[in-house]
Amino acid sequence: MFSLVNRSPYASFDTFLDSFLDERSDRYARKTTALMPRAQINETDKGYSIAVEIPGLSRSDIEVSTENDVLTVTGTREVNGSKSIYSRSWNLGENVMQEGISARYDAGILYVEVPVQKTVKRIISVE
Repeated sequence: MFSLVNRSPYASFDTFLDSFLDERSDRYARKTTALMPRAQINETDKGYSIAVEIPGLSRSDIEVSTENDVLTVTGTREVNGSKSIYSRSWNLGENVMQEGISARYDAGILYVEVPVQKTVKRIISVE
């Protein structure tokens, strides 16, 4: 026994067209794109060194900030009316010297140096 399904020959095209138009309307409605840049963290003898890849920005487009023990790197770029925001955050430990954090930008890479206080191991006698 056979069963017949009544289909429009244009059903797949209509589906394609609807998804295409939805995608285009989303693209034009969304003028801001958030991006998470790649980063590499290395431990040094003075603390931590973070290298963040954010090419195509100028120094004035980049902000490095700390708030509530969180280090945040943000970069903003606008091209043809579309805005891209690069952002990455890290939790800082209690032994980080926040006032000593420094940053420099060179050839599309932001280098952030995070100094850490050396802790001394203290042995407590048990009575």
